Amino acid sequence: MQLQDFLLLALAFVTDAVNETKPIFNLGFLGPLAFQGGRFYENLFAARTAQLDFESADALLDCNGCNSRFGLRLLAVDDSVGGVPSQALAREGALNLELGNKLAKFDFEPIVGLLGGQIPSNCASSVEIGHIMQVPQIAWGCAMEVGAPGQYPYFARTHQMDFPLAFAAITKYFVWSRFTIAWQHDESFSASNTLAIMHAVQMDNPDVLITEVRLGLTPEDSGKNFASWKAEFDIAMRMRNNIWFAALSPDTSKVFFPKLLEWGLFKPWMQWVVSGSCKSSIIGELNLGENASPLLGILVIRPYSYHSAKDGWMASKVYSRILRYTKGNYSKTPEFFGLSFPFGTMFDPVSYGESIKDLNASFAMQDSEHLGGGWASNHNWPFVYDAFYSFAYAIDALLKEGTPPGNIKGKVLAEAVANVSFVGISKAITFEDGKRPGDWAIDNFQPKLESSAWNGWKAPQVGSLENKVLKWKGSQLVFFMSGATWLAGSQNRSSVPLERLPRCDDGSTRSVHGGCLLCQAGKYSNDDAGRWASLSDPDREQCSLCPVGTFAALNGSKACLPCGPGSSTCSGTFGTLCFEGQSTCSPCPPGTFAQAGGRCTLCQPGTYSSSEKSQLCELAPPGHHANGSGVTQPSQCPMGLVAPSAGTIQCQPCGTGSFAVTATTCQKCPAGRYADQVAVTACSGCGNAMTTVSDGASSFDACVCAAGSYGTGGTCNRCPAFMDSATGTANEDGCSLSSFGLTLILLAIILPVGIACSFGVIVLVYRHLQRKYEAQKEAMLQERLLSGVDAVNNLAHPMVLISAQSLVAISSELLRTLHEGIRNDGLLIYLDTLESVAKFKDQGKVILFYSYQWLSWSRAGPDEVQLACMKSAVHDVCSKLDVEVENLYIWLDIVSIPQCSVRLKNLAVNALYTYARQADVLVVIAPRSMHEDLGFEANLATYKRRVWCRAEQMAFFCSRGASSMFIKHCVEGMDVEPVAESYMQEVSNIFDGEITCCTRKHPGGCPCDRLGLVAPLTGMYFDLHTQQQCGIISKTGAETLDFINQRKDMIFPRSIEYISEENNASSIELFGDMIARIEAFVNRDADAALQLSSSSSKGATMAHVAAHSNLSVVVPDASPKERLRLPSLAGTIWPSVSAYQPTADTITSVKF
Repeated sequence: MQLQDFLLLALAFVTDAVNETKPIFNLGFLGPLAFQGGRFYENLFAARTAQLDFESADALLDCNGCNSRFGLRLLAVDDSVGGVPSQALAREGALNLELGNKLAKFDFEPIVGLLGGQIPSNCASSVEIGHIMQVPQIAWGCAMEVGAPGQYPYFARTHQMDFPLAFAAITKYFVWSRFTIAWQHDESFSASNTLAIMHAVQMDNPDVLITEVRLGLTPEDSGKNFASWKAEFDIAMRMRNNIWFAALSPDTSKVFFPKLLEWGLFKPWMQWVVSGSCKSSIIGELNLGENASPLLGILVIRPYSYHSAKDGWMASKVYSRILRYTKGNYSKTPEFFGLSFPFGTMFDPVSYGESIKDLNASFAMQDSEHLGGGWASNHNWPFVYDAFYSFAYAIDALLKEGTPPGNIKGKVLAEAVANVSFVGISKAITFEDGKRPGDWAIDNFQPKLESSAWNGWKAPQVGSLENKVLKWKGSQLVFFMSGATWLAGSQNRSSVPLERLPRCDDGSTRSVHGGCLLCQAGKYSNDDAGRWASLSDPDREQCSLCPVGTFAALNGSKACLPCGPGSSTCSGTFGTLCFEGQSTCSPCPPGTFAQAGGRCTLCQPGTYSSSEKSQLCELAPPGHHANGSGVTQPSQCPMGLVAPSAGTIQCQPCGTGSFAVTATTCQKCPAGRYADQVAVTACSGCGNAMTTVSDGASSFDACVCAAGSYGTGGTCNRCPAFMDSATGTANEDGCSLSSFGLTLILLAIILPVGIACSFGVIVLVYRHLQRKYEAQKEAMLQERLLSGVDAVNNLAHPMVLISAQSLVAISSELLRTLHEGIRNDGLLIYLDTLESVAKFKDQGKVILFYSYQWLSWSRAGPDEVQLACMKSAVHDVCSKLDVEVENLYIWLDIVSIPQCSVRLKNLAVNALYTYARQADVLVVIAPRSMHEDLGFEANLATYKRRVWCRAEQMAFFCSRGASSMFIKHCVEGMDVEPVAESYMQEVSNIFDGEITCCTRKHPGGCPCDRLGLVAPLTGMYFDLHTQQQCGIISKTGAETLDFINQRKDMIFPRSIEYISEENNASSIELFGDMIARIEAFVNRDADAALQLSSSSSKGATMAHVAAHSNLSVVVPDASPKERLRLPSLAGTIWPSVSAYQPTADTITSVKF
């Protein structure tokens, strides 16, 4: 470090009169030379004056001749660069001081003590210097805690350090046991003093409740985080504290109070007590001249150190000596103690001394308010003077005790300073735990009133803390921020701000007198929703009326309870008069229903409720109708009118050409009968050998002569023998040779000759057609079997899963975006092959299959009740299987099946059976709910009647058995429960269940959806039967196959009935003799069957992949969105493996 980088000033040398053997002790003086327009030089002059006073015969503080026993030399070091404190520069300067200056003109011994610490930033660097040098330090201007506890030089300061005790004393005096304190935790002045305030207060009363408002910087430390400030205040204000403290740096306080005013957070119930560092910002606000400024009434605790005569300090004597010494010892010259510029200084102390002469007036001021120029005066001089003399008294005491001069340093000197006691310039000097007890003034911002008119403001001192005793100026009025006043020190403290009561408990409200009252029955109170934050008093508790469908039976309710199913807070004939604020619930009348917590609702047309307290309306049964809302009993259809299905609103008449067989069925009039009116119960006959061309005749005009007769006008005659006629022939000319007559003639001609030839041809043709039919049927059956085997052993579409954690957290809005929306949000995992499914489960993953019933025609997927049930079941399954939730993945139809692409959707639907087989556990979601469109109750019974639900259960049962099948009823207190032993018997008859296409009678002639289940069920049976014949079937498989064989005809019906929109019934083949053919094929060639079954397909496929690819089967262990949260997985690329497909050779080699 070069000499010009820091200013090393020798303020004085020992005079010629000093004995050469007299020890000289060097003291370092630290501070920023460019701080606050030269204020450091004022303090430097004070230090120099103290040295000259020590050396002179007329010392201001008599040290009993200690100047004859030793000398003190001051060395000054600047710790700033361009006026900005620099710890790096300070460290180098201190190191140079410690080693001793080696210039030719100087030969200094290392310093033994430091005087330093003027402003917060300088305090920190001076403590760092002392720590490096390991020398005692007396901080003369730092009224704050700095440095780490126990740090070596951090032990003494001549500035008063009882600032927090003043806060504690006021808190105790006014019996405040609750307050909020605002502080800046990342700023040293505010943090150190705030922590000390809280400690001092709680030392007096440990039960004091303190709420903190931490004022921080933005996350980038680029500025004050006002958004965070505002959020902290919003929370703190809900604690209902009247009393608010603040110990903030000037830089923070100058924006702090304006922000509170801007946010409207000054309330009439607040009382602020702040540090003197906040005073300038308060003045700035009051100087705006607002007559009703909310800052009036603030109490300010400031140092009692403005050097007036009333303070009892000898400031004027110090100042007069400074003037005398500066004029007598400095001259206007570019040289300073022999060092030419730039190593010296161009600063002219004589001229500067003249310029500060006017400050003498402020020192001598008698006005206790210290307004005007006195406000900006430097109040550190006495403390500098006393810091110098603290070292003098300590060194003198050690020399008197006989301590060798060379040992007067380090901890020896530190302990001597800590024991110093003398009357200094700034009153008595003693140290307690490194701190000097001090005096603090309490100022109060008040309005100046002249004849009750606003005339500005003033800040008189109304009290003080002297020698740790709180004193009040008895003749002085204290103004509070509420507008109340109190005569300082008066025992009558009724006008002093009291603490507001704590927030009333939930279930209570605040009375006009401030007490807490229980909410009346029918009402409740709690702030769970944060409603009270928007009220004028942020914590104003209010009782609210219980909403319709809920009640509060007792006073003091914290929440309203939902009315039970079938009950509500409604009345009237139809339960349509509903009320809030009720203490009881009433049963809903007949014709209405109500779910828990709801209102009574009229049954919709087509439904009814015959008793009160119904929680669901029932569908009007077939043959009945419920015309209108609020029906209590369904009506039977009148004669001729029908209601073919449940839930009929209005019975419909059978049309012309038909008649009502029953109250549920219309039937076309048969041939030979007609119905020319609607709503008839029987058709009229044509009569007199007449008939109709087709069924469903709607008038007598459709009646014509039957075949083999002729005639008009209702009269028919038979054609001559061996003659015939078409239906509706009008005259005899229409009769022609009948087929029977023609046959007799032909037989007579060709019978003898053609019998032999015809018989041979017929036999050949029949045999050819039979072989062709059998071949076609064989090919079709073979294709069905291969399709079924392939459906079981391969995935036509990837298996798509969602993690249980994602499903539990998913919102209803995102779920309604179906597969595509959830896929785009990155929450899905795709497993392309059965091999990838197997490896996925080898990683410890467990697949849960949710099976449930759709309850809406217009909205896909589970309703809100079913969704809540699914989320609840996750916890139950994890508990049952002892599985961590992060290892549980779920197959759910609207999440796992594409919805936009018809082709992809069909592929996934066709693989539904295979998905169910791959699951580890199946949970039936069957809570009590209601069909959105039909209004009937849905439950486990309606679920078990659905064809697709039965198919899912059978697929899982064939793979896993019934031990891993559970039911979730979503009844409070019930977990998932295993299915009963007889459960599969109830759902095994898959094709006897209900399916939408059959219910809607196959509109447009669409094929029956039941045909889509033939292939996978065929493959399933082939797989199980093959394993049994080859002796490799598992115990579960054997039990499943035995279960199926007992019901083979029921599970695999040969055909089913197909009903068209026109109510025409026909029989279509379903399984035919496929099951018998499978058994014959497997029994005949078990090895060939085994090659097709799942027992060998997995190994073959894996071998195929290994032989044709250098990629192993890799499966994801998290969805894309979840992988973003796992740094170890970030950037991982998952290779895909195409699904194995059977080759043409494999397919053609199979023969039945």
